[in-house]
Amino acid sequence: MYYNKNLQYVNTSIVLIFTYFIGILIAFVTEQIDLKNNIQIMLIGVASIFFLSIMSILVQRFRSNMKLATREISRLNL
Repeated sequence: MYYNKNLQYVNTSIVLIFTYFIGILIAFVTEQIDLKNNIQIMLIGVASIFFLSIMSILVQRFRSNMKLATREISRLNL
């Protein structure tokens, strides 16, 4: 159960990261983000760094929890 929960969290985090990238790409393609507006680009950059750093920390944490769970399971089977 613990392993499945962390696996679900990892998958959800990865989906959120890809959805964010697709959203930013669509915003650039549809020209909703002005490339000449430095303040807008800076705000998107700061938001992207903030979001991606939090998501990467969470993915790392969930993956390490998954490894701990597999170690505990293998130790119980001995």
